[in-house]
Amino acid sequence: MDERVMSDIRDQELNNNHKNNLKMKTKSKITHITGNGSFENQYGAEQPDGKKLLFRFEYTFEDGTVMEANHKTTTSPFNVGQEVEYEIKRDNSHGKSGKVSKPDDGNGYGVGGGSKNQDYIKGIEVGHAVNNAVNLMCAGVELGIKDCSTNEEKIYENAKVIMQIAARLKSE
Repeated sequence: MDERVMSDIRDQELNNNHKNNLKMKTKSKITHITGNGSFENQYGAEQPDGKKLLFRFEYTFEDGTVMEANHKTTTSPFNVGQEVEYEIKRDNSHGKSGKVSKPDDGNGYGVGGGSKNQDYIKGIEVGHAVNNAVNLMCAGVELGIKDCSTNEEKIYENAKVIMQIAARLKSE
């Protein structure tokens, strides 16, 4: 184990007292990324020789913060100019280190998936609306929808009403 890792372990005890102050996610754009070596770790990516390695990267952000983060890949999963969230988990004599991730979109999911992520969320919402529409129909509850000749049409129209109610609640 290299001296730096041993020092980090010793410093971890000091950091435990003010951990809550450090664990705050901040959004910023990456202005510089530098590979900063690798080390063996049980959570690393398995290499052809059987060793498990994590790769260390130094990130510089638009807000002036410089920190290190570890990844399982030999190249950073992020690019210069990309907006990310970072979380400083340690701040010791060797500098700051922590986690760099895709920004949270407010739903608890990183935005990296783009429209795929939105489609996934909409799929969940539609599934809930259809399920609730079926439950209401089975319970004999009518939402005032007329001119539906089949159960499929009733479920569809009830699900639309439920989705409209959900959208209105979200916007409040």
